[in-house]
Amino acid sequence: MTGLLGALDGDPTVDRSVDDAALVKAMLEVEAALARAAAAAGLVSAESAAAVTDTARGLDLDLEDLGRRAALSGTPVIPLVQALISAVPDNARDAVHMGATSQDIIDTALQLVARRALGPLLGHLDEAAEHAAHLASAHRDTL
Repeated sequence: MTGLLGALDGDPTVDRSVDDAALVKAMLEVEAALARAAAAAGLVSAESAAAVTDTARGLDLDLEDLGRRAALSGTPVIPLVQALISAVPDNARDAVHMGATSQDIIDTALQLVARRALGPLLGHLDEAAEHAAHLASAHRDTL
């Protein structure tokens, strides 16, 4: 696997939770959550936040194109936000990326993918600990 994060673990379940598609999905989730928070604070309308959320959930981005555009801006967030702004209704555009930096979005998205990868990783650690305990028990008297 290649991409922004590549094959970090080697286990397909873990790798899928941190691949490019998962990272882009997480960035869109962060943008949607930010719009809903702005609505809760009275900064944008609930309708605008709902439009951003709905659009973010259904936005299908070309990851290769996003990667090329990210190379030009130094971050995948800028072309992602541009695509999201282009896709939401005109009256909801003010609710996209409100008050956030690109670093806010990428940092939060990375935490989301890390958290999602944690479940399978902990499962691997539990399994390894069980095997180690079994070996220790089976060979406790081995010199």
